[in-house]
Amino acid sequence: APAANTPPRPQRIVVPQRIIQGGLDNKFDPDPYGMNLHGMLTPPQYKEAIEQINYTMRKARSNGIDTALLVTGPLLVPLAVWGARHSRQMKKRKKLLLRAIDEFN
Repeated sequence: APAANTPPRPQRIVVPQRIIQGGLDNKFDPDPYGMNLHGMLTPPQYKEAIEQINYTMRKARSNGIDTALLVTGPLLVPLAVWGARHSRQMKKRKKLLLRAIDEFN
């Protein structure tokens, strides 16, 4: 049992993700069916918010160049280039996600 002087944990909406682009990226699932929204959002508001976040995140997703670099990985040089691109995309993804979270809140 939690101690009496501990503050209550804030309620959070856990947003499921799904893998896209052959495992190179992920996307948030906008379907509110079966989700516990804790009364913070209506299902249409949740769907709209998640679709907006997914749209914002498009700029940081992998594209055909990344796939080509990964496929040619046995040559090692393309794999190093892919690693550098992937690192930049992850930094950009984090920045865009934090911005989308701020807009949502």
